[in-house]
Amino acid sequence: MMKDFVEKLIETDVLVVGGGASGCFAAIRASEVGARVTLMEKSAHRRCSCTGPGMDHFPNVSELRKPTRVITTETTRRTQTGVANPHLTRLIHRDAYKRVLDLERFGVKMRQEDGTFKVVLPAIGELAFFGPDLQIKLAEAVLKHGVNVVERIMAVDLLTKGNRVIGVVGLNTRTGEIITVVSKATILATGFPARVYIGYNGELFDTRSCAANDGCAQAMAYRAGAEVTGMEFAWVRPDLKNEKLMSLGMFTRYPLGLRGRVVNAKGEVLEKEMPESEFGSWRDGELIKLILAEEKEGRGPCYWDLTHVPDSQIKVFYWHIRSEASIREEFQKDRGVWGMKKSKFMFEIKVKPSDIMGGILTDEDMRTSMGGLYAAGGAAGIETLTAATVTGYIAGESAAKDAAKIVKRPETDEMQIAQIRKHVLTPIKVKDGLNPIEFERKVRRILDEYAGIYKSEGMLKRGLELLEQIREKFMPVISARNPHESMRATEVRNIWLVAKMHLKASLLREETRPYGLLSLAHGRIEYPEPKDELNKPIVIKKVNEKMGLSWRDLYLPLKPA
Repeated sequence: MMKDFVEKLIETDVLVVGGGASGCFAAIRASEVGARVTLMEKSAHRRCSCTGPGMDHFPNVSELRKPTRVITTETTRRTQTGVANPHLTRLIHRDAYKRVLDLERFGVKMRQEDGTFKVVLPAIGELAFFGPDLQIKLAEAVLKHGVNVVERIMAVDLLTKGNRVIGVVGLNTRTGEIITVVSKATILATGFPARVYIGYNGELFDTRSCAANDGCAQAMAYRAGAEVTGMEFAWVRPDLKNEKLMSLGMFTRYPLGLRGRVVNAKGEVLEKEMPESEFGSWRDGELIKLILAEEKEGRGPCYWDLTHVPDSQIKVFYWHIRSEASIREEFQKDRGVWGMKKSKFMFEIKVKPSDIMGGILTDEDMRTSMGGLYAAGGAAGIETLTAATVTGYIAGESAAKDAAKIVKRPETDEMQIAQIRKHVLTPIKVKDGLNPIEFERKVRRILDEYAGIYKSEGMLKRGLELLEQIREKFMPVISARNPHESMRATEVRNIWLVAKMHLKASLLREETRPYGLLSLAHGRIEYPEPKDELNKPIVIKKVNEKMGLSWRDLYLPLKPA
């Protein structure tokens, strides 16, 4: 039974939306600074987010790099390609080792039995660790710090007063009740939009990142008036096509001979001339082009081949699998792979876009263009567990210190709350309408067919036309029969908006550009090379209820006068 009233009001100093690594670190640090903290998580906190199934790697630890390289603001300025907030790279390298020690403090096993760190990619200082219980340990640490955790509550929209965010209206995905949280500071930490393109297996919820990641941070921030950037970039990379929950990553963090290799249908190795390290091979844009060329010229499909790898290294792969999403081992046992002959170790590869790599534009303190609003991790367009912990810690400290300066509780606008409540309740009143999942399927199919690996002006414009058509025709008739479907109806509102931002930003960026220094992230058929003059961000902001896009010379949010 759905209730059409605000069932509960929570007041807090700092509200953290999202319970993954960035959200946990934000909540813990804000509590340590002295703030009253509430953490809102859409699912069960102990197993939520990308860290829920486990994690096995922690990159960019400068103290473990060989050779060492100093990361400065100037360094990141010269290489600010394809990331939403590249100025944060320096902070990630600066603070990574501190966050490793924090994880140890929380009970995560970051070292080997002999007390040493296992470094698998010395070029980037990537630490391998045994973390099947990573999220459980983080959740326990959050509770030990006195944080008020509210689970199964999905954030629907931000509450604002002028150019300041003062809280969130949420939906209980089990009871359907609507909850208002009023806060002095709000941190969005809900990750990258993962449900935008169709998954590698053609399924909606078989995503590279956490399947709960619908882009709500980017969508809510945009609707509230904050600046969003990097939305044209998507992870375009090879991954395993028909392997449930399997990823190439665990097979790639070793030198040639001890890791997988890419072969075509004839068994010919594609990457003979590729660099030795995983960092310069698996995600490399040139390797992606080779795979696509093999398929186009009739030598596909391509495979990730482990048949040459010694048995001793296969045992190392087992270690990774049992650390990051150990359920993978059970899937592979059913398939008849693990423990069988090595001739079985051939995994078909598919190259396609997955997550959108954009986020809310922030400064180095994780403050956004709106007062009282902060972002961390994927919500700020920053990838990896390292980035999540570092930016979450910074966001929590900034938010707590700013909240301490505010004496009076922010006053909410009941009309605004009523409008947000209406978005939640409208699908409940639609009888025999369209299931939200079907609407989501339509949106994601549009991105697969009209954006994809290589984009063009005509296809992007047609994709935008179709998005508007399905919004006008189908969004008013989306129906929800229960709280779970109400959650899905709220999610597709975010997914549609993220898709529109992705297409419009892709149309404006008339060049081809990698993500960081490696994987293809934005490809335009008409503009096959990067342009130096476009090595800057596209900022998206709502202007007079319309989506405005503009170029910005610096990756910094514009603060109100």
